[in-house]
Amino acid sequence: MAANYSLSGTFDGSEVHVIIGTVPLSGFSDGDSITATRSGDLFTKRSGLDGSTGRSKNTDKSGTIEVRLLSTSAANDALSLLMNMDSLGLEGDAVFPISVVDMSGRTVISGSECWLQTPPSVAFSTNAVGERAWVFAAASLQLYVGGNN
Repeated sequence: MAANYSLSGTFDGSEVHVIIGTVPLSGFSDGDSITATRSGDLFTKRSGLDGSTGRSKNTDKSGTIEVRLLSTSAANDALSLLMNMDSLGLEGDAVFPISVVDMSGRTVISGSECWLQTPPSVAFSTNAVGERAWVFAAASLQLYVGGNN
């Protein structure tokens, strides 16, 4: 008996668009080049002595967005400017929106109040293009995790 398999969708990494403030990013590294993570669970549960369980909604919607770029990407320059603007200027100067949209699918990640949390480590290697991992904090990380067309 023949199995009934069908194509569930197609992902195209070149159709994932990231905009930080007004800066569109390009030059992403290979592998997991964009990662979004909520800071905590959606709910916390507590079980009683008799086995009954209750849950409380976690009101913390914060999270992080990590973007990994090739060391050769011009986007590193733009992100360095944002970093320096925040660290050398008045507090709150470099809070900006971030959006990640998969145009080959339905996943959308966004935060309206984000800032650079961790600048990348910088390493230089012989005969290899390096990677720069930028980690941004989001006061409220909005996630819609969809499939692909």
